[in-house]
Amino acid sequence: MSLGDLNMPTGRWPLTGQSGTTIPDAVGTNHATPVGVNFLPGTIGGRTTTYAAFHGSESPASITSARSAIDTRKSFTISTWAMAGVGRRIAGQDGNRASAFTLYADSSSHWRFALAHADTDGSPYDSTDVAGDAARFTPSTWTRLTAVYNADTGLMSLYVNGVLAGSGLHRASTSPAPTGPLVLGRYKGNGVATDYLDGGISDFTVHPYAVSPTAPDASGPITLTASAANCVDNDFNRPDDGNKIQIAACNGSDAQKFQVRRDGTIRTQGKCLNATNAGTKNTTLIELRTCDSAAPSQQFLPRADNSIYNPVSGRCLDLGNLDTRPGTPLWLFDCNSSPAQRWTIPILGTAPLPAPAS
Repeated sequence: MSLGDLNMPTGRWPLTGQSGTTIPDAVGTNHATPVGVNFLPGTIGGRTTTYAAFHGSESPASITSARSAIDTRKSFTISTWAMAGVGRRIAGQDGNRASAFTLYADSSSHWRFALAHADTDGSPYDSTDVAGDAARFTPSTWTRLTAVYNADTGLMSLYVNGVLAGSGLHRASTSPAPTGPLVLGRYKGNGVATDYLDGGISDFTVHPYAVSPTAPDASGPITLTASAANCVDNDFNRPDDGNKIQIAACNGSDAQKFQVRRDGTIRTQGKCLNATNAGTKNTTLIELRTCDSAAPSQQFLPRADNSIYNPVSGRCLDLGNLDTRPGTPLWLFDCNSSPAQRWTIPILGTAPLPAPAS
């Protein structure tokens, strides 16, 4: 199997119309059945096309695949165009009592992506957080949504119009095994189909992998958002185990070029950022160390709020006391959304997100 095969979608529903009684799966045999859906012309992402129109709870409509399309215990990526009004539930996959995942705009008018940690009543979900204007929902406006789950790191990422808009964490081991079909236009809660979409969906696609947070081999600086002249730096520009990771004036050197990898590591000069002695407490210093992607001390996950999160400690990469004097070490500290924990990583904007087909 080639890399190209691995990157191919496992399901794609263009939603431009139906063939007989079903909507074709353009890459497989998981065809879907529409109920109450109309197909209307529109301009979406600069192209003229036909889309599936849904009519809200007063006239419930849905599109249901023949079988499950996503195993939420594994990595996957969803890509689609969506437009919603009052009813804002774009998609889910039925379990016995709850949807295994759901993609929607919440009551506070922000886009969210959620994964179930149980197939039970109530709200058994881990969800992406809300991070600024990128996550904001605009009624009746076509929006490109890309939801990504990395089962290896647990990171959930929601991109809105190509911008990282929300992040969350979900342990793959808590995901129920897939049971029911993919459903567009509603979700399932307390064992009942509910929360029907008022709006449209175009070209819903599922990929069997987690999109990397950056382009392959992309490297660049990590700057302090509140003071962009200051960069994360590898002390003395040496790739030695135990070398200190610190703040320094930005200078464009190799000591300030970092790679953000799909495996959850952040690398520079062939080594990885590491919590010293696998520490998890506040003020644990950050060092350089030979890479071991299975080591929890080397998991540093960039999030949509500009923090960099270490899951095993539950703490964030922090510049102590926001001290920007060159040589001040970086450490772990309780996540608090302060300027000392907000980092700008330009290469995060280069991720090759799968776009819905034209």
